[in-house]
Amino acid sequence: MNARISNLAPGARRRKTCQFAALAASVSLAAIASPAWAQCVEGPPNTYTCSGQTNVPQIITADDAKVTTNPGFEVDTSSNGNGLALQVTGDGLISFEGSPALTGAGVRFSTTGSSDLSAGELSIFSNGNILANGANALRLDNAGGGDTNALWVGSIVNISGNGVFTTSAFGAGDLSLIVDDVSARDDGIRVSYDANGTVTVTATDPVLGHTGAGCGSPPATHPTMST
Repeated sequence: MNARISNLAPGARRRKTCQFAALAASVSLAAIASPAWAQCVEGPPNTYTCSGQTNVPQIITADDAKVTTNPGFEVDTSSNGNGLALQVTGDGLISFEGSPALTGAGVRFSTTGSSDLSAGELSIFSNGNILANGANALRLDNAGGGDTNALWVGSIVNISGNGVFTTSAFGAGDLSLIVDDVSARDDGIRVSYDANGTVTVTATDPVLGHTGAGCGSPPATHPTMST
């Protein structure tokens, strides 16, 4: 069953909240092992600072990775194979802060399980902009035992897939997602949740799914929504 957020009248601004009860949908994740390109530089260990402009996908694989961006950081892979603009994958706490401009197949953050320091969490805070031509503009995967907390209040646009897609495997914690405006060809926001916590999705501007739902979940889940 899909839950939808109705569109606002032009110029109107209203807070919309989708709340999904805990539920049932299988999640299949695979760790991705690739080195970080030079544009995102490590130092100290597992801490990365991204700066400058590049057309090369920025792929970071590290446990408990902490990634921040300097002002002006941009990735545009559209003329260089259209790969993911940014991907951060590893066990433990995966965190990101910054205001990047990211163009390409999308952006992905994944925690693949527990580390010595964390049960496996996502902590994502950004007011950057994503322009995607791929399956998902912003994908958040939690295969650990901790929470997913994500606030992305920049523009999220996908001309060929979903706006935001988030997964939580069995054993993961709560999911809290806050976005501003999201526009996608398919679902604006899609949630796949197989844990036993709570799910709260809040949009402060319109969420548009042109061929799908504004805010949806797989048929196996039982969402409730308040606006």
